[in-house]
Amino acid sequence: MKKQILWCFSVFILTISTTYSQTALSSSQEEISIPEIEKTYLHIDRSYYNIGESLWYKTYSVYAYNNLLFDKSNILYVELISPDSKIIARNKTRLEEGLGHGDFKLTDSVGVKPGVYQIRAYTNWSRNFDKDFVFKKEIEIMDVLDRDASKTNKESKADRKKINNKAIEKPKYTFNTQFFPEGGSLIENIISIVAFKAVDNNGLPILVKGKIFDSDENLVALTESVHDGMGKFQLKPTEGKAYYAKFMTLNGEEIEFPLPKVNKRGYLLSVKSKNGKHIVTIKTNQETLAMYPDAPVTVIGATRAITYFEGTQSLNSTTLSFEFPETDFPEGISQITLYDANARYQSERLLYIEKNNDVKVEIATDKKVYKTKEKVIVAISSKTFSGEAVPASFSLSSTDMNGVSETKNYGTNISSYFLMESDIRGKVYNPGYYFDRSNPKRLDYLDLLLLTQGWRDFLWKKMPEINDSLAYKVEKGITIAGKVKQLFGNKEKPDSNVTLVLYSIKEK
Repeated sequence: MKKQILWCFSVFILTISTTYSQTALSSSQEEISIPEIEKTYLHIDRSYYNIGESLWYKTYSVYAYNNLLFDKSNILYVELISPDSKIIARNKTRLEEGLGHGDFKLTDSVGVKPGVYQIRAYTNWSRNFDKDFVFKKEIEIMDVLDRDASKTNKESKADRKKINNKAIEKPKYTFNTQFFPEGGSLIENIISIVAFKAVDNNGLPILVKGKIFDSDENLVALTESVHDGMGKFQLKPTEGKAYYAKFMTLNGEEIEFPLPKVNKRGYLLSVKSKNGKHIVTIKTNQETLAMYPDAPVTVIGATRAITYFEGTQSLNSTTLSFEFPETDFPEGISQITLYDANARYQSERLLYIEKNNDVKVEIATDKKVYKTKEKVIVAISSKTFSGEAVPASFSLSSTDMNGVSETKNYGTNISSYFLMESDIRGKVYNPGYYFDRSNPKRLDYLDLLLLTQGWRDFLWKKMPEINDSLAYKVEKGITIAGKVKQLFGNKEKPDSNVTLVLYSIKEK
């Protein structure tokens, strides 16, 4: 019997340097104190299991501010949480230089039943910080041998049918749409980009088409979703006008939504990509310039709360553009914030910076198909494009693909988690899509995602000060080392089995 095998692996090769820049806007440097905060990622072999199987995982603990492997804590708590939110199993996983591994036995003896479970991982030290530093992932556990499952399923369907036949109040809307002006606000007489996200009542993205009207019923823009329910349109608000949108689904249902309120004065940040570069534009209107002539504005660029750029410039026109110094920034999401002369927040924009890490990872097996229980030889290499070897840590899993359609999995992976998901608010649909280089529009759609994914209240802004008063301490664990020697002489005896027993000494 021959089997097809799907190989899936994660590789952690992220090198980031901390530098400061000098650009067209005047720059400043300052010393910063960076808290030692950990982020954790668990690579598991798949997202669905049968009762009786083992769930294997490898863990990566990194320094939250640069995504490099971090050896602060040596104990990681990994929990299996049931559909009714009970912890049914907990592992204490040993971390060595940021790496660890372990498994769960998905058996009846630990209380595993069919359903959707959650894997949760954290260190004791990370409990001092925001809950966003706790890794979470959902898995589904099934029981394919349970003959009563089909009966239960039929009964549940019958119960649902009875409930549906009753007079139940239906939701007012079958979908919802949110609007996100670029920079955070709409301002009179400033051309702005407005992004939107359309989802159904289950929070899943849907395809929509829309028309934008002003308060005089004039049609001012047309739009439609282009990726996972998201899209954008251009709008220039005029004085005294309010705006609303009429959006329609593929089945013809139309709902009217109001757009955000238009402000009379203010400042906005806008970003455009041109020839592979990001051009940042500060926008305002004549009313603002008349009230604050030659007023200085400050732009701060940061990644994970570390400032890489800060510049102040007097504004004497309605637009001021400059090239964003992305070469000085690490890979990932950068936060550009604009402040007025009184240091008041005015506008903010998220921007993704992609770096070419010059690393090529290849995986190969000695055969394409194998017999049952036949030995498999796997060769993995990580090299620069010039052929030089690059050290890396890998985690690899194999899955029997017989009877399974070979479709791409766009779920969470190590790149999407460390470089995007762990730095923004809200759930991202198909996060792996944005890090698959075979998708030519992925960076355009990633920028659209950042326009719609809650640009304020970054978790980094609420970090507590690191001091001795924090409630949860770093756990290093217990390390026991020794040697096994021959009974006579001092010669070491390799490959020996050693049993260690710890006793609690009771006081008499």
